[in-house]
Amino acid sequence: MKAERRMPHENGDLTVEELRGILDALPMDVTFVGPDDRILYYNRNQDKIYGRSPDLIGRRVQDCHGMSECAGREVTRILRSLGSGESSGQVQIVSTEERRLHIRYLPVHDEEGAFLGTLQITQDITGLVARPE
Repeated sequence: MKAERRMPHENGDLTVEELRGILDALPMDVTFVGPDDRILYYNRNQDKIYGRSPDLIGRRVQDCHGMSECAGREVTRILRSLGSGESSGQVQIVSTEERRLHIRYLPVHDEEGAFLGTLQITQDITGLVARPE
């Protein structure tokens, strides 16, 4: 029998496999960016918004998605404001002809309050909200 690695928490505990399954079941893209702006993790959900592949791991987030220089500067600004504690989170709504995306950036800290990186959660909200006329 394989030993299960458990992650204890005051709200309960999960095996690593349970946590992976939960993250992959979320109907949104979850990406974790380290304090050096490099992508450390993304989930493998069924409803992928962005095409993502393993070669993203270790890349600077500013170098992804064919990001323009202006968009790269905006992402850098968001990451710096989260890392410095100036912001407790940022939200962007991005609209294209086909979709409307809700992108949330959240700072992640350890139990002592040290900044670990940024959690980016992207959800396709096209069917959830009315498009502005």
